[in-house]
Amino acid sequence: MRSFFRVVRSALRYRFTLAAAMLCSLAIGVLWGANIGTLYPLVEIMFRGESIQESLEHKIADAEGNSRALAVDIAELEELLVDSSGDKKSNLQSKIAGKQVRLDAEKKAIKVSRKYQPYVEQYCPQDPFRALVLVIGLLLLGTILKSFFLMANVALIARVVQLTMVDIQNEFFRRTLHQDMATFQQQATGGLVGRFVNEMRMMSGSLEAFFGSAIREPLKMAACLIGTAMISWRLLLLSMVCAPIGLILLRLLSKTVKRTTQHSLDLMSEQIRRLTESYGGFVTVKAFNLERQERSRFRHVTKEISWMSRKISFFFSMSKPISEIMAMGVTSIAILAGAYLVLNRETHLFGLRITDRPMNPASLLVFFGLLAGIADPARKMSGIFGQIYMGVVSSQSIYRMMDQPASIKQVPSALPFKGLEHDLTIEGVQFGYHPEEPILHDVDLHIRAGERIALVGHNGCGKSTLIKLLMRFYDPNAGRVCLDGQDLRDYRIRDVRRQLGLVTQETWMFDDTIAGNIRCGKPNATDEEVIEAARKAHAHEFVSQDLPQGYETMVGEGGCRLSGGQRQRIALARVILRDPSILILDEATSEIDLLSEQLIHESLAEFTQGRTTIMITHQLSTLELADRVVVFERGRILDAGSNEELQGRCEVYDRLLASQAQVAAA
Repeated sequence: MRSFFRVVRSALRYRFTLAAAMLCSLAIGVLWGANIGTLYPLVEIMFRGESIQESLEHKIADAEGNSRALAVDIAELEELLVDSSGDKKSNLQSKIAGKQVRLDAEKKAIKVSRKYQPYVEQYCPQDPFRALVLVIGLLLLGTILKSFFLMANVALIARVVQLTMVDIQNEFFRRTLHQDMATFQQQATGGLVGRFVNEMRMMSGSLEAFFGSAIREPLKMAACLIGTAMISWRLLLLSMVCAPIGLILLRLLSKTVKRTTQHSLDLMSEQIRRLTESYGGFVTVKAFNLERQERSRFRHVTKEISWMSRKISFFFSMSKPISEIMAMGVTSIAILAGAYLVLNRETHLFGLRITDRPMNPASLLVFFGLLAGIADPARKMSGIFGQIYMGVVSSQSIYRMMDQPASIKQVPSALPFKGLEHDLTIEGVQFGYHPEEPILHDVDLHIRAGERIALVGHNGCGKSTLIKLLMRFYDPNAGRVCLDGQDLRDYRIRDVRRQLGLVTQETWMFDDTIAGNIRCGKPNATDEEVIEAARKAHAHEFVSQDLPQGYETMVGEGGCRLSGGQRQRIALARVILRDPSILILDEATSEIDLLSEQLIHESLAEFTQGRTTIMITHQLSTLELADRVVVFERGRILDAGSNEELQGRCEVYDRLLASQAQVAAA
């Protein structure tokens, strides 16, 4: 419940709207009980044919007659008490006490009736039919007012819920974007999206139920309970004897619903993950004829979801009969006990005092009506609790993801970083995504500011992993990365990444315009700056000539409307626009045709001049840009030197060049 209460606290910032909604709920509860209370004058008028004034006068007269009779009885019993002793005396004292209670009740009834009699005489019609019209009119007015307050309550609660969910969704998105790479990758993207969609929806519904029905219905119950207690609180307690059993069953049922709902949410996230995976790998699915396999995997998940949904529906369906049986038990006890008291003009049942005065049929009918008024909200509450429990489960999952501690943290006294001035050093770095399985082993590397370094080696030797450490996507398990002699962890993360320009082999494009994707490198760049960056990356020609809307062309999700080479040129334009002090190219020209590669090579030669550049590449043209080549082998630096120095000296480097020459010749 702690996570759900965090959701509730988020909603409390809209306290004035909530206060207005609570006042509406209070008005609904009062009017709900008041409308049922109109049964009393209706019965009195219709079945006795008397006006309200006549009915009140008869009540006063009956109470006065009962008072006189009780006074006489008490006086006679007191005379007998004088000459009695032992058990007889105790019995007489008990009778006198009982009579005295009834006498006090009759006097109180007379006092209350006389208090309101002037108002009844002044404002109520003398004619019974006109009095009936007045009561019906008040009933209709109360119903209209109740409906108005209900609409206002629903609208106000909806406003609070939607504003709160917008806040939580934005906070969820903000926190997940600020998570470090290791923490983020623990969640599959499809599962993350699935939880966002499904669990936010459930949280919205439960929050609406919590502030709406979960407050409105108990207030309606409270109004009816107060009314029944005013008629006979002892009869009310007697009627509620079987209620605890039903409440215990509903509690157990709610726990079962909570467990089942958690499993259902996990399955829904799995379903979206399956969809995302299959659609994202659509080309692979088609190329390898995996349609049947993917259908089978998806069918298994949907079957599980269907089964869990049926279980949840079954458990929810059980809540209704439990509530109805409990309500019927309460009503049955009330009918039997009340009917006995009214028919026999009794105030006691099984020796226990139930009422101070004998109940009349009209009072008993109102009592039954108020009990029925309790039953309807109680029935609705069983479903409301289930809905709130679903919100409890979903909020726990959402906040568990939001509260995951980041492994990449910025120290409170972090230093600003305005660009590399002296050197970049890697000192004894060891790292593995799982510490027990290291990828980099004791890596030492010194890069002077303005130097261009090429990292080469077989796939999986740790080149890209080292780049991730430089970007501070991860921190080394041992050793350190230093910029200008200062540990990378001592700098502000945003400052460091602002001075790093990264272009990878797998280029991601946002579903935005060409200009918008280039402008990611510098959000406040002018159109002229964007075009100039595109020219340097040799993207301007195809953007202006091949795309119908030029720089305003939408690239589609992930850049699906562009070729791989076009995406890489846009990515190069983006980093050129950023103008970083350290440029990182991770196979950045691998998908570009030979003509474009030659043109981009010329641009890179100019752009990287005097700029610290780290290139992961096997392409001979790119290697020619490097001042020094560093050869990696199984997570270690095997050799380093210029292209000419390494040829013939480093066997691994020679093999890499030979394989690249074969690829180029092919």
